[in-house]
Amino acid sequence: MPRYSTAFGMDVHLRSTTVCALDAETGEAVARRFRGNPWGEVAEWMSGFPGPSLAAYESGYLGFAPQRELSGLGVDCVVAAVSKVPRSAADLSSKNDRNDAARMAKAILSHDVTPVWVPSPEIEGLRDLAAAHDAATARLAAAKRRLLAFLARRGYVYGGT
Repeated sequence: MPRYSTAFGMDVHLRSTTVCALDAETGEAVARRFRGNPWGEVAEWMSGFPGPSLAAYESGYLGFAPQRELSGLGVDCVVAAVSKVPRSAADLSSKNDRNDAARMAKAILSHDVTPVWVPSPEIEGLRDLAAAHDAATARLAAAKRRLLAFLARRGYVYGGT
């Protein structure tokens, strides 16, 4: 990874986004919380810091939409692999959105961010569809087992398919 002047760690949720801008030279951190996910407003705020910069957030509930939105607005943004972001016991004891965003910004500057592959919207949609199919199939099998057990406890044996 190249050297960055500013690192933007993000903690992204459905109803809020917390961004921490960390200056590589001074170590100064500035955090801001945005209501919802106004990516245009986030990108505009980020543009007020010296570049080059990199933004990163942990993969999660919102998937790859934040990365696509911010990249489309000219922000260099990656999705970090959750399992590869270093965490200490202190990080876990003081867990909140602001600290999580600051931890991600520090990880960027120390080159501890492992980006994940960002699929196209079409491939992401196919993956979501396959996951939904797998979940529905598992629920159907569980319901069948519960029904057969219910019948067996009452002396009925279902032999059909």
